[in-house]
Amino acid sequence: MQLNLAQYSFILFLISGFVGLFFNSKKRDIREKLFLVFLFYTVFSELIGVYLYHYKKFELIPNPINIYIYISNLFYLLFIGSLLKSKLSIIITGIFVGVFTLFYFYDYFYLNEIYKVKSYVLGTVFVLIFSTFYLVTVLKSPNIESVSNSLYFWIIIGVLLFVAPFLPYFIYINIFKDKNYYELYSIIVFSLNLIMNLCYIIGFYRSRKNYSF
Repeated sequence: MQLNLAQYSFILFLISGFVGLFFNSKKRDIREKLFLVFLFYTVFSELIGVYLYHYKKFELIPNPINIYIYISNLFYLLFIGSLLKSKLSIIITGIFVGVFTLFYFYDYFYLNEIYKVKSYVLGTVFVLIFSTFYLVTVLKSPNIESVSNSLYFWIIIGVLLFVAPFLPYFIYINIFKDKNYYELYSIIVFSLNLIMNLCYIIGFYRSRKNYSF
């Protein structure tokens, strides 16, 4: 029996969500509150996948995954775009969101694939580019001393630490179709989710007295 460690990733997001609620403040802005909502949506989506897996409804598993591919990438693009206040970033956000959305629906209706792998790769590349751009911008800021107390900073660090190593591995296994990859894949996904959620938790804790950056 194959080890499916990744199915327990929902526990990590659940812990992050409750930590966020514990340190939540009425002073937190709408973006921080929406991020909490997104964490609990992730838990919900993961639990649906776990339910379908355990009850062997394998033909239905792609549905929540494909929906999550769109919502998660769209959320991160809009979230990061809202942190970058220049006119250029607004234009880039619109382009990334527009291109990703058009390609996703093209992928969904016209490409005969069970999992929307190409959409995931495109959206994740956009998120990776945008996250890197945000991080470089923040590190050049005159307010550099307050960066480590910013929830936003730790969210982006977490996203980068997940996406940067996972994306090339994900592309590799989909190109070479390695049939023996599953157990290693599951361990990698869980480990990267653990690192990402630790960053979220650090961000919630360190930003408890600093509500925006």
